[in-house]
Amino acid sequence: MNNFHQDWEPVVIRSKNYANAKNKEAHVSNNKPIGNKEFQRLNNEEIPALKKITHARAQAISNARNAIKLTQKELANKLGINEKIIKEYENCSVINFEPTLYKRILKVLNVDPKLYI
Repeated sequence: MNNFHQDWEPVVIRSKNYANAKNKEAHVSNNKPIGNKEFQRLNNEEIPALKKITHARAQAISNARNAIKLTQKELANKLGINEKIIKEYENCSVINFEPTLYKRILKVLNVDPKLYI
């Protein structure tokens, strides 16, 4: 016959880290901004969208280059840039399209940049 009845609350011993974590949770739940003003400014700024090359522009480079029988490597050498950049521009896989470089490419290929902008 075990008729034990516990009339006290159990005692839980926690480390200081637990108390710090609880304080941080309370800070976040108060909707107070976290970090200094510079962090808040950077956090709220919009990230600019990367520019992409259109298929028509990429095709213009490829067609003009093939019309004067230049390889991608030869075109890159004339521009003083890496051949990989020419490949990216022609394949529409350039990460951040630069209109100034695009115009330089068209000038080397003897194409009026106004036609493809």
